[in-house]
Amino acid sequence: MIANRAASSVNQFPELYAGLHRDAANFPVQYLGANVPQAWAAGAVFSLLQAILGLQPDAPDAMLYVDPVLPTWLSDVTLRDLRVGRQTFDIRFWLADGATQFDVLSGNPASVRRRETTVWSDLLKA
Repeated sequence: MIANRAASSVNQFPELYAGLHRDAANFPVQYLGANVPQAWAAGAVFSLLQAILGLQPDAPDAMLYVDPVLPTWLSDVTLRDLRVGRQTFDIRFWLADGATQFDVLSGNPASVRRRETTVWSDLLKA
C-alpha cells in the first residue's frame, strides 16, 4: 500500500522512502539528494548483457571472445556498434535447439570467437 502510493505520487519507486506514519494525509515527496536513476541501476543492463553473452573484450589483440547462453525469455539479441579497440561489430545472438548461436553481421568475423568465460580467480592462481 505505502509502496503503491509512493510510486504513483512520483511516477516511479523512489530511492528512499521511510519515516512517514500511516494515515490518509501523508504523501511521499521526492528526496532531492537522490540521483534518479542511480548509476548502478543504469549500468545493470550492460552487466546483464555481458554476463549472458559472455563478452570478453581483448582490445590489445583486437579480439572479442564470447560465451553466450541466452535464457529462454530472451531468444534473440542483436548488438550494434559494439566497439573493441578500433574495431566495431554488429553481432546477432539467438537460441536454436537449446544452444545459443551467433553471427557477426558487420565487422571482421575472424576477430570474434567463442571461448569459455574466464574466471578471474583462476587467472590469479596461474
